Amino acid sequence: MEAQLINHIARVSEEGDPHIGAETEGITTDRHYLDVVHAIRGQQPTHAIKEWIRANCQGGEKIARDITCDIPETTVEANPAPLRSPLSSAASQRLMAIIIDHALRALSGEDGVQLLNGAAWRPPDATAEDVSRHIPLWKQAYYKHQIGVHGDKTAAAAGDHLNLSAPWLGRRNDKKEISRRMIELTAQMRLIAAALSISISASSPLYFSSNGSARFSKPGTSLTQWDSARLGQVWPGRTIMDVADLYASPISFRRTLNRYRENGVLKTGRDIWLPVRAQPGSIEKYESFEEICSGEGLNMSTEGGKADAEKKLMASYKYGPSNPRDNQYSGDKIWQNIEGWRQRMLQAIIETPRNRVEVRTLETPPAFEDQTPYEYIKAVHTFLEMLFIYLSTNPDFLDNLEYDGITLQAAKHNEEKVLTRGLDAEIYWIPNMTTTTPRDLLRFVLGKIEDLSRGMGRQEDLRIIQELVSGGLKTPAVRIREEVGEWYGVNIEDRSGARILAGDEYPRELLDRTREAMPKEVEQIRTDLPRMPEKDRPYIESLLAVVDEISKSKIVTTSTYATGG
Repeated sequence: MEAQLINHIARVSEEGDPHIGAETEGITTDRHYLDVVHAIRGQQPTHAIKEWIRANCQGGEKIARDITCDIPETTVEANPAPLRSPLSSAASQRLMAIIIDHALRALSGEDGVQLLNGAAWRPPDATAEDVSRHIPLWKQAYYKHQIGVHGDKTAAAAGDHLNLSAPWLGRRNDKKEISRRMIELTAQMRLIAAALSISISASSPLYFSSNGSARFSKPGTSLTQWDSARLGQVWPGRTIMDVADLYASPISFRRTLNRYRENGVLKTGRDIWLPVRAQPGSIEKYESFEEICSGEGLNMSTEGGKADAEKKLMASYKYGPSNPRDNQYSGDKIWQNIEGWRQRMLQAIIETPRNRVEVRTLETPPAFEDQTPYEYIKAVHTFLEMLFIYLSTNPDFLDNLEYDGITLQAAKHNEEKVLTRGLDAEIYWIPNMTTTTPRDLLRFVLGKIEDLSRGMGRQEDLRIIQELVSGGLKTPAVRIREEVGEWYGVNIEDRSGARILAGDEYPRELLDRTREAMPKEVEQIRTDLPRMPEKDRPYIESLLAVVDEISKSKIVTTSTYATGG
């Protein structure tokens, strides 16, 4: 890449609009039994965390707004503000997780509740009772429907995401052109980056089941054949549609989504579960569900009125607009108007220009003796940011690669192989369908982005990725697998299926390790602060100040969450 272009990108990245934002999720889990915790002090878990933060943290209202539940209240999601560098995004992700951890310790005791991410994946055991009572009624109904249909797969994401936009391309006011480029880049990142992201960010081959409700019949911790037990268990079962033609063009994008909407398959417009997605910007305001129902004569101030409205909306989710035979409400005028409202909402989502690309970065890795979660996450974020920038500024690199049935199947093949064979899996370089490995492909991509990463001062933060390629460092999934072999004396080379381990001591060890490493992470972030863009520092400094403040507070040593006390 030319130095002038690199300098332009570096300047816009530092001084322009934020372009990189992280999300992180975890399941509220009993540290001793590894069971899902469904209530803390008589409150739903995410709500309890938010209320504690509001009451005990400076600027707590803003922090609490950036925390939400991912369908059930037992899956806590942090969405810190988008920022301008992978250092900043990794720092905000970890500081938000640390603040949530402090809240859980204050609410439940040191031996009470902790977020389970990067230790062992488990089904969230979600029921309709876990749907948040603090979100709009239409969303409550949709989540109940999803849990009823998909069970544990509905709430099983509990992973991390990275959102990327491209302010260096300009065209700030041309939303249609930005959307076109984001759709193109989504397809390119799916074909090139998704398998690589899985190969470096899969962080736990362990699966825990307390009730035998899902894939494994016995309770306890299992070592699975996958590098990410969460992804192996959930996906591709959650991918509800073949999206080969989705990203061919903006017109095809809208045509495809409209087709699924009209068939009733696309239930909300957001349930396309993919490793890489084109995400919409702000959606145009429309009437609320409550306003529509009140206008139809339903008394939404009473439980009976709400229940009647929910039944009709659930029929929309179950049957969609084009399956009247089994829908008892198909001739009901109120239902028809509710379905009309839902269709308008879906249409608004479809027509909203896409302004960013979301890449799934799987699990937060646990802490190791020589590596904190923050160190590893910032390397993953840096690699994906550099690849995204390279693709966005080198449109000829892929020679008009089509996102069609063949390339989509190759992408799925790559993602599946990487799940079980990691960096040494045999995968396709999709542009010409030659075989390679993720390790060799990472080496190739690092060569392509070398000038860019040097020009933007990112080389230091790519060190971990470079060590993965050279073999000097192993991925978190491999390190966990090797440690399991040492702890339990099992043959880790056998990936023919899952094996129940003799006890749950090791995942508890990972939980302890990750919590104990948090003060070190805070100091690493403080050390990196001068390297972050100047416009990002006030936000990171405010999160650091909150962590410093709550770290001084006394935390009870006995668990109180189970009693509701």
